[in-house]
Amino acid sequence: MAKSNKVLTIDITNESVTIIEITASAKKQTQVHNAIIFETPEDAYEDGNIKNKEKLASAIRDHLDENGITNKNAIFVLSSTKVVNREVIIPAVKESKVKDVINSNASEYFPVNIDDYIISHSILESVVGDDKAKQLRVLAVAAPSYMVKGYYDTASLAGLSVESIDFVGNAMLQLIKTQTSANATTMVIQLGSDSSVLNIVKGETCL
Repeated sequence: MAKSNKVLTIDITNESVTIIEITASAKKQTQVHNAIIFETPEDAYEDGNIKNKEKLASAIRDHLDENGITNKNAIFVLSSTKVVNREVIIPAVKESKVKDVINSNASEYFPVNIDDYIISHSILESVVGDDKAKQLRVLAVAAPSYMVKGYYDTASLAGLSVESIDFVGNAMLQLIKTQTSANATTMVIQLGSDSSVLNIVKGETCL
C-alpha cells in the first residue's frame, strides 16, 4: 500500500476495466474518491493475460486523464483460470517466515512447473491441530510469471507504479471482512459473466 494509503484498484475482465480510487484505513473503513468503468479494448485481454499491453495501457491512461485522476499508485486485481490457489495448513511460525515455508513446499501444493510461476500467500487464521499444536491456515496462490509481468509492463506504459497485484480470491476476502459481522456466518455470491464465486464466511474466516 502506498504511504498515503490512496491508491487505484484496477480490475480487468474480458468485458470491462474498473478503476476505483480509494483510501483505506486501519479501521477497515474505505473512502471512495473516484470510480470509472469502460469496455476492455478489443483483443487486448483474455482470461488474465494482457495480450496487447500498449492498447490497454493507452485506454487506462486516457480514461484517467479524462476523469482528472492523477494518482499513479495502482493495485491490480488478477483473475484467471490459470491462477492456482490452495488452502494449506502449516506450523505456526513468525509471519516473516511464512513465505519461506510456502515456497519450500510449493511443488507439493501445485501440480505445475513452479519455475514458471510466482508464488504468493495470505494468512487466513491461526488454528489448533489435533495434537494441540498451533498452526496457520494459509491461502497459497501460484500465478504464471508471464501473466504477472504483463501487469507490471502495462502499468509502466500507463505511467503507473504497481503497489501490488492481488489475487481476486484474496481481494474478495478482504472486502467480505469489512462488510460482515465478526460473529455471523454469511454467504457471499460474486456473479460474473464467465463464472460465479461462492464464499461462506464464518466470522472473519472464509470457508
